[in-house]
Amino acid sequence: MDFTGADTMTSAIDANLYSNPDSDPSGPWLASDLTVTGIRPLQIFELLGSFPPTGRSWRYTRDRTEVLIEEERIAAKPRGLPFLKRYVHELAQTLPHEKESATELLAFPDIIRDFSASLAKRLAVCPGDLSNFEWRDLERALAAAFEGIGFQTRLTRPAKDGGFDIELYLGAKIYLVEVKHWSAPSQVGIGMVTHFAEVVAMRASDRGLFLSSSGFRNSLLSQRMEIAPAQVALGDGRKIIGLCQRYLESVQGVWQPATDLSELLFLDTF
Repeated sequence: MDFTGADTMTSAIDANLYSNPDSDPSGPWLASDLTVTGIRPLQIFELLGSFPPTGRSWRYTRDRTEVLIEEERIAAKPRGLPFLKRYVHELAQTLPHEKESATELLAFPDIIRDFSASLAKRLAVCPGDLSNFEWRDLERALAAAFEGIGFQTRLTRPAKDGGFDIELYLGAKIYLVEVKHWSAPSQVGIGMVTHFAEVVAMRASDRGLFLSSSGFRNSLLSQRMEIAPAQVALGDGRKIIGLCQRYLESVQGVWQPATDLSELLFLDTF
């Protein structure tokens, strides 16, 4: 089942669960968990007098959290962890800066994230299983890995991806990731990378990462410098596995980024 389809989920969420006990001018709201599974060093800090529970981190970085506090989106009860307000009107909209489906966040959030995280961990310890992954499961695994490493992450819908699969946020920077998971000997050629470079430029993103589990055609690699090298980096199956391994090491607490995450994103690419 694809949990990213907001249209099919809206009817499953009961708007009567929303209330407005504090007379919030934005209308009825529902308290949403502000933590995620995993140890993410950049997302563990004191927030309104609390730290995330053991084995969990805040959903957002400190900078993004401070913005949400200023917008009065984060609140706290006298006893208990801070929470994020999700408004009833957001059932039909995306949230500013996040562009996530509100219904996806409310329906099965832990199931989706835990399943995706399990896929990423599996790839980290069993790289040979990459060829057995379904394409959508690989996208989910990579999204979990990026989020676990420290990026804010949005996984696009399968049928309406806009020319990319994953959108990453790191402070003010935005990166796009395209994932192709084909069976050998099929490989990505010049046309697809050129189109992705155009999408990166059109969306004014800082840079793009094109990941292909089966690699790239020799004709593409030989003309690499002619295809927007500053805008798009290429990564093969080794890069995919490497990202999942960095994620697993981060969760286990044996690895912390020694370099800027943007540098890590494009490390071992060409």
